[in-house]
Parts: sequence; structure tokens; C-alpha cells
Amino acid sequence: MRGVYDQAISSIKEEGLSVFLDRSVRYFTLKLNRIFESEDKENLQKWKDIKGKYKGKRAFILGNGPSLNETPLYLLKDEFTMCFNRVNMLYERLSWKPDFFAITDDLVYMDMLDELNGKLLEDFEYSFFPDITPYNINFKEKLKARDNVLWLHTDTPGFSLNLPYCGINQSVVNAGLQILAYLGFTEIYVLGVDMSFASHTGKKLSSRDWEAKDNNDVSHFDPRYWGKGKKYHTARVDIMAEKFEDARKFFTENGVNIYNSTIGGKLEAFPRKAIRELFNYSEEEERQLFIDGINSTLSPDAFLTLWNESKVIKTADEFSVANEIFTTDNVLGKDLIRTAILSHVPFGPYQDRYIFIDRNSDILQKTSNQDESQ
Repeated sequence: MRGVYDQAISSIKEEGLSVFLDRSVRYFTLKLNRIFESEDKENLQKWKDIKGKYKGKRAFILGNGPSLNETPLYLLKDEFTMCFNRVNMLYERLSWKPDFFAITDDLVYMDMLDELNGKLLEDFEYSFFPDITPYNINFKEKLKARDNVLWLHTDTPGFSLNLPYCGINQSVVNAGLQILAYLGFTEIYVLGVDMSFASHTGKKLSSRDWEAKDNNDVSHFDPRYWGKGKKYHTARVDIMAEKFEDARKFFTENGVNIYNSTIGGKLEAFPRKAIRELFNYSEEEERQLFIDGINSTLSPDAFLTLWNESKVIKTADEFSVANEIFTTDNVLGKDLIRTAILSHVPFGPYQDRYIFIDRNSDILQKTSNQDESQ
């Protein structure tokens, strides 16, 4: 673990002195404000009420890396899941929604504020946000009051099981790990934490902040994630790696087992365990889980007809928006998502293949009507 001095020098080198001084002033102001603020007894009681609620159970925590496109997420339908940020962009491909949700990044929070104040948070059992970020940005005063929202105190780096005191540690995933451990989960599987970010091509707002110009994000599961107009921070992967190592040591000492089930990626802090090893569904059960992600009213026979008789595309050049339904192998499918997702919803991988269905297809429209009625 690097000392405060080393981190300060590194921050100045990477982000510039002006950014470092601005962040330092904001942080000092936050700590000063903490001295005079009144205790939020309602929030503290909420935390007490949920401590250990899921003791001994397992959970899956999803980063939003591109490897999610290679992950059979339909297997998680009956599992406890924690997700972050713009995970709702995945909903059109899933039959389930996360149990727990968190945002710690101020730029993501502000970009999504209308959604957060709309119906989005109704999807989750509990949602978690900093009341005030380490940069002295007050999340609490911007969000409508909700019973299922709990506020974090993220002023101090490091790891804690004494929530709401929680360190962000360079990644919302690290905050999520602390939350899940506090809730009592003792077996946690990490998915979609690829630890790889492409070079920035958008508009540079400051030494650490950017605004995307196009829907061409290759660092997440959807090219629209950091898409046109979205603002985001530069990711410090080197520091993230160090913090995940700190996380492994902390949680191991506290009896929480964390495994990396990300497909590929550069995260090596946690022992790897393939996602397929964690489930024992029959062929029929797994097929139904996959079908449910497309349309739960679709019969197995109707699905098999789609699966076996739809046009097969073997190269990217064969793709056309005019094709209502088509399938690909898993290699082409994961790459074609970046292009085809604007006109088609991708499902897979299943049996090492993907199926793409036109967004205006009646097959998907039935699913949309069902979602609206739920």
C-alpha cells in the first residue's frame, strides 16, 4: 500500500498540480463540514437494520467491462447481484434486475440524475450513494428521498466493515465489496472487471475529465456507455490494481471469500473461478433461462426454430440492419455488438453463439409490454 506522500506525488504527475490542489481544498472543506453537520439518525438506523441480513449467502458483483458480452449472464437470474452506474443499459438483454445498486462517481451521478429521480431506483432492494463525495459534491441534496436508499460516508480511503463508513478506493466495485460483506455475504464472485481502458478520443475537459464525442466506447459492454455527451474520469488502472490487492487482504482476514469470475481481463488480485463451475443446470433448465432473457412467453419449440433456422452471419461484412434475426458464433458476436446494438438487441453467448433480434421485432415488443405491466 502506497503512503499518502507517494499517492500525492503520483496524482500531481498524472493529473497536474491544479487538479491536485482543487481536490485537496474540496476534501478539506468536506472534513470541515463534517465537524458541524448533525447526525443522520434515520440513515444509521437503516444500516443497522440490514447488517448481516444475508449472512452466509453468495453474491455476484458486476463491473461493466466488455467481457460481460462474453458472459452467460442469464445464469444469474436467481442469484443475488450487485451492479453499478449504467447497468440499466443491459436490461434489454436480461430477465432479471439487480438486487443492489451503487454509484460513487460524481460525473456518472450527475449524468444519471434524472433517471435516479425517476423510476430507476424502484428496480433495486437497496441503493447506495455517498452523501457527500470526497470532492465535496453533495449527492444527498440532489436525490429525492427514498426508503431503499442508504447513504455512505466515503471520506476516508481504505476498507471497512463499519458501514456507512466506506472507502471508494479508486473503484465503485471496492465500495460494493464492502457493502456486500456488511450485508453478510461470505462468498462473492466478481464479473466484468476487465481492468483495461482504451485511450481517450473525446473532448478533454480537464487533466482527468473527458466528454465522449461518439458512441464508440470499447471499454464497457455497450458502445453507448461512455457514449456521445457522457462525461467520465480517467481511470487509474495501476492504482486500481493496488487497491484490489488491499481488498483481497482485508476481506480474507475478515472471512469473506472473493473470486474473480471475469472472462479474461487483467484483474489477478483474487483467485479465478470460471462462472460455469458455479452452476449445475440441466440442458433444458439452462435453455429456459436463456429464453426468458429474450421473451418469457416464447415456447421452447418456437425458440429452437429461431435458433436453428435464422440467418447465420459468418463475417462482419454480412451484417445488415435489414436482417430481422440472425445468429453468429461467439467470436464474431462479441465484436459485432459494438455495431449491431444500435439496431438489434444481442442475446448470448449461449452454446457458443449469439442471436441478434431487430429492436422493432414483435418478439421483443411482447417483452416490452410485459415489462411495462410489471
